[in-house]
Amino acid sequence: MTWAGEIAGDWLLRLRPSLEAPPPEVVGRRYRLLGPVDLDLGYAGRLPPGHPIHARMGALDTGDPLWARAQGGRVLLADGRGGPPVARLSRHASTEWLPRLQKVETIRVAALIRRYREDGDPALRERYRVDAWEVPLVEVRTSD
Repeated sequence: MTWAGEIAGDWLLRLRPSLEAPPPEVVGRRYRLLGPVDLDLGYAGRLPPGHPIHARMGALDTGDPLWARAQGGRVLLADGRGGPPVARLSRHASTEWLPRLQKVETIRVAALIRRYREDGDPALRERYRVDAWEVPLVEVRTSD
């Protein structure tokens, strides 16, 4: 017997909560955070200082939506539908995500990291055309 069972009276209401199962499309949603290993970290760094990507990256904020599209065997992330890209997935991540693009429901900026010419492999530093640039880390919601 529970403590509530010891209380008697017509003033006591016994209610059983009824919960409805969420719809199948909600149950099937998956969330994935794409981090530095999933992105081409030097993508914006290889573009010249006056390139519009740098202004677009500076205007991004956490929670901003991005859109993915395939191009040349890679996945590009743009800050507007059909707009110019602000980031590109790594080769490995592109291989994983290209077949899944149809299942992507939303992509949101989770954080922005600053990358510097001195970061990473010294053999690649000569390819960079700016000293610092941003890279968006993103959350991808899929329907699979």
